[in-house]
Order: sequence, then structure tokens, then C-alpha cells
Amino acid sequence: MLARIGLLMMAIVAASAAPAAAQCMQRTQMAAARQYAASLSPQLPSIDQLARQSYARYGGYEQGCSNSREQLMQARTAQMQQRRDAEQARRKAAREQLPRPVVQDVEKQAAAKFELAHLLWKGGNAPAARKWLAEIMDKFPSTQTADRARLTLARL
Repeated sequence: MLARIGLLMMAIVAASAAPAAAQCMQRTQMAAARQYAASLSPQLPSIDQLARQSYARYGGYEQGCSNSREQLMQARTAQMQQRRDAEQARRKAAREQLPRPVVQDVEKQAAAKFELAHLLWKGGNAPAARKWLAEIMDKFPSTQTADRARLTLARL
């Protein structure tokens, strides 16, 4: 009985020191060793017995390496999501650092809106053009463009 426990301990130590590829085999052997430790048989099961038992349909053992594969896939998915999040944060920070054109000149703003109203009128959308011309007169009443907008609005 002590020999079986000693072998079980050796299997556990070997499993923790084994590389990732051999860990699946070690896990299977450890599961079988736990089951056979209480049995009357003085021997550990052979590799063939372990192979048959680990893939048994309704066996009490782990189903091969499927658990470790699932964990690996979950870890990879989490890692990819972290990379996506990091890339998204990096892009957002880069966009915030880009210089934004700020129009300080009120006359330029009014002229740009007047041009938009003119393009809308040329495109056949007179109600939208009227709206923009009225906005120019409300927001920029002291500009030359507001005077032009008043004259243009009177003609529409």
C-alpha cells in the first residue's frame, strides 16, 4: 500500500515538472493511479489501459485532453480580446492627439454656412437653404455674410 502511495506521489511530482505536451498524459495517468490506489492490484495500469479508459464514453476519467484544450482556447480568446481592447484604446488616444481644425474667425464660419446654403439651393432644396440662411442671420448678425444672407433670403 505504501508503494502505491509512493508511486502516486512520484506521478504527481512528475506531472508538475513535465512540459505542457506531456502534461495531458500525466494527468490521465494520475487519474488512473488514484482509482487503482484503493484497488487490490499491486500494479499501476499500462499505457494501453489508460488510453482505453481515458477515451471511454462514460468513464470516470477526464475525457483525454479536452479540458486542457478548452482552457487553452479560453485563454487564447481572452488574450485576443485584451489585444483588441488595447488596440482600440491606442487608436482612441491617437485620435485625441490629432490636431482639430478650429475656426476662430466668425466671418469664415458664416461664409462656410452661406456656401452650404447656396449649394443646398442649387441642389433644389430651398427649405433647407432658408434654414441655414436664417441661422446665419441669428448667430452672426454683425457680419457681411449675414447681410448677404438677408438679401438672399428675401429673394427666395
